[in-house]
Amino acid sequence: MVNLKSEVITGITIGVIVIMFLIWPQLKNKPTTEDPQNQGKNQLVTVSPKEFSEQLKQDDVIVIDVRTESEFRESHIQNAANVDYYQTEKFDSYLNQLDKQKQYMIYCRSGHRAGQALEIMKQKGFTHVTNLAGGISAWIGNNYPVVN
Repeated sequence: MVNLKSEVITGITIGVIVIMFLIWPQLKNKPTTEDPQNQGKNQLVTVSPKEFSEQLKQDDVIVIDVRTESEFRESHIQNAANVDYYQTEKFDSYLNQLDKQKQYMIYCRSGHRAGQALEIMKQKGFTHVTNLAGGISAWIGNNYPVVN
């Protein structure tokens, strides 16, 4: 019994360490819109659905859904352009045509593809990109509207 208890504790400890090891690089040094040191600088951030909703109210934002066309047809945020992240050449070509100084808001289903897209946009010199944490799944889960 003691041996089993020890194995369970060891297993849980190892699991927590592995999870932290995987998550930490994503959390480390990730700027937020609330960070005073980030004001007036490049803003490439991941925000909650609530913050995303607030930023959508700005007149000059461009919303990009990086999911597949079939995912986009199922539901999407109003006025979003659909540019499939998986179609790498088309996606890259689309990004190359954009004004890197404008304000972009990106999302996918769960946050993974948009997080990768955010990194690509950062490498390409974009200065104002907001990623929706948790993607459209979190958006819908927080009862924000979508186009079906």
